[in-house]
Amino acid sequence: MASKNSSLAPKLLNSTSPYLKAPSEIIILVACCAIGATHCFLASQELPPLQRMSLWLAGLLQLVLAWGTWRLTRWARLLIFPYAAGLIAWGVFSLWQNQSWGLGVGVIFVGAVLILYNTLFATKLLFRIPVRLHLPPLFVASWVVMYLPLLLLIPTALLLNLSPVLTFLIAAVLLPVHFLFIRPPLLQFLAAYASPVPSELSRENQKKFREARRARLLGRVQWAEILLLNLPDVRGVRTLKGLLQLQRHEDRGILNKVLFQHEIAIPPSKQEQLEEACRTADLEQLLESRTQLIDDLVADLASPRPLFVMEATPALKILTGQTFYINPDLGYLGWWNENRSLCTGGRSWGWLVSRLWSLECLKAAEIVSKRSENCLLEEASTLLRMSEDSPDDLDIEWIIEQTRRFCLFPQSAKHLKPFMLDSIFASIEGWEEMPNRLELRVPLVDMLIQMAKDYLPMQITPSRKSNEAPNSDWAWIIAQLTNCTREIFQDSEAFEKWWNAVREEERRYDEWMADGLRTANAEDWEQASECFHEAKKYPRAGIEAHYNYVLCLMKLESFGEAESLLEEMIRKSPDEERLWTRLGDCRRYLGRGSEAMDAYQKAVDKGEDEENLAVLMGLTLANDGQEEEALQKFQTALGPDPDADTLEELSTFLESEGVYHLAQRFRQEAFQKSLEEDLENFEEEED
Repeated sequence: MASKNSSLAPKLLNSTSPYLKAPSEIIILVACCAIGATHCFLASQELPPLQRMSLWLAGLLQLVLAWGTWRLTRWARLLIFPYAAGLIAWGVFSLWQNQSWGLGVGVIFVGAVLILYNTLFATKLLFRIPVRLHLPPLFVASWVVMYLPLLLLIPTALLLNLSPVLTFLIAAVLLPVHFLFIRPPLLQFLAAYASPVPSELSRENQKKFREARRARLLGRVQWAEILLLNLPDVRGVRTLKGLLQLQRHEDRGILNKVLFQHEIAIPPSKQEQLEEACRTADLEQLLESRTQLIDDLVADLASPRPLFVMEATPALKILTGQTFYINPDLGYLGWWNENRSLCTGGRSWGWLVSRLWSLECLKAAEIVSKRSENCLLEEASTLLRMSEDSPDDLDIEWIIEQTRRFCLFPQSAKHLKPFMLDSIFASIEGWEEMPNRLELRVPLVDMLIQMAKDYLPMQITPSRKSNEAPNSDWAWIIAQLTNCTREIFQDSEAFEKWWNAVREEERRYDEWMADGLRTANAEDWEQASECFHEAKKYPRAGIEAHYNYVLCLMKLESFGEAESLLEEMIRKSPDEERLWTRLGDCRRYLGRGSEAMDAYQKAVDKGEDEENLAVLMGLTLANDGQEEEALQKFQTALGPDPDADTLEELSTFLESEGVYHLAQRFRQEAFQKSLEEDLENFEEEED
């Protein structure tokens, strides 16, 4: 579909298709001739010479203008300038002669509007910029209907020599009546019966097409759908079916409104309904139908023989939120050629998710992103919902899930330390998942930056200023993922320059850390140490890379080097209790029990739970021959009433560390505890 429309603009602008005559052209011809004849008739009356001359000139130019519209000669549009000049001269003369100041002001205003409206067309024409300067007859007819009271009132007031007061009173009564009661049915008649119909349809189907079009204009959507049900799938029929999607009816569904009506707000009461629709609807078909409708409307608007000239511009404004006051056909054509690829194919899912983000429907956006099977899109939607996910009663599962999300944020990860090799979070989440989380961050930032460039401009409309654009969610996520300073982030150009400069370093750091975690999980400690050694060279490297490198050295039994690095790290971060714990381990393995106990005690002073260190402290005391003190520490670690499994686990650990005497004692306790538990279970079964 993309290749079919990629060269849509030159095809439409250079089209030489014959302009087939439609009933609306007859209306335009008759209207222009009638106005011209009225001017000529007034010029034949007894009037001052200058006023008579201006009327003759206006009448003749009106007839020439009608011919130019009929023949589609774009140079004929330039004749509007002398015609407007004649109107202004007529109004000035009326004011100068004190004949009718109301009429004079009105005529001058009409002439000035005509000159201003056509200045841009003339400028583009003289500079040979390709632009269609003719007005489709049906469009001109709609303007004639819109300003019909003024077109009739001005000549009548002059002919009957009405006073300014009476002229204003008539206009004050006539204009509201016309706009409220006369204009709507006239426009409906023009759209339904005076407009062209698809030439591919038979005569009988053309009647059904006109009747369906009239039913849509009257708001009878279901009847219009029935009339179109069996018609051939030609562009005009397809476009009319698409226009039915824009009707504001509840039975069309809240999801249809999100897709087909740009200016819409979703109240909280409709959120669940929208979420259910996002779960069950055929989203691919709906996205494709939206694209097809815009394709058809743009093609029709720029066509030499438009079928929906009165509906296309308002419909495209509703669909896209874009407004082009001058040359809307070229405006929408150029805009759609630039943005069509962003709303089609696989990228249409990104458009829909960003659309839901801008409407603050974050749960619905997450549902859509999961259906898109795009892991980055799903992750971004999940991150945006963090503030909504907080339950009333916090539980461990929610905290773990939040940590899983926050670990992507450098500043949060700095405090949570989820990528340390001995992290509790890593053991819960799984070592296989942790490297994937790390490598997700930079591609996620790239995707969000690109989405902001692609889709945020689509949300900025005349009713929503650029400084009110719905970009706060995007901005918050990107700022958290990059840990960028506020000063840089507030300037988009400075941020883009900064990210391009640091992106490669950020990516390489994440890759080294991820490779280190994978190889450590495989217990390849030498390769893991090399990865963490490379990672800690980068500016972003925090305590995690240095700490993991030290743990790898300890696994390789390089306790002396590990101790030196830990002492250096402690000088920079003296309040990090984990560093004191590992320093105690190094000194214990080096046979300096007293210094190890001092380090463990320092860790307790910095906030580490003494029960967590009781086993290590007991092991240190046991290695120094202080078995009674060591036994007290082990009892502290076991708690008041340990079960047999816990005792067996401790004895196994002590055997691995070479403390056989105490290991045997705890194994005996484990055996005795096991017998007691079996006896209790037997007695319960007997009872």
